[in-house]
Amino acid sequence: KYWSNRVVLTTSLGGFLLHPYSAGLQPYFKSGDDLHYYVSRDHLEKLIEYYLENPQSARDMAMRGYMRCVEANLYRHRCEVLTEELQRRG
Repeated sequence: KYWSNRVVLTTSLGGFLLHPYSAGLQPYFKSGDDLHYYVSRDHLEKLIEYYLENPQSARDMAMRGYMRCVEANLYRHRCEVLTEELQRRG
């Protein structure tokens, strides 16, 4: 379930990201839309080949990742969730 804050840092700066599959990321980023998950080294190598041959697809995905991040995945958004949870718990 763990995922690094580098996912948010990369996408919030418009970076293209291939990331190891993590169940914890699924509520925040959609694979193949905002970034791309890989499940094995072979899978990663195929994704790298594909995006090297299709750079516009990589740029488009980076832009969608950026938009998803800015709209819903900044630290501000995480703080709002944390604040709501703290208020809920009293």
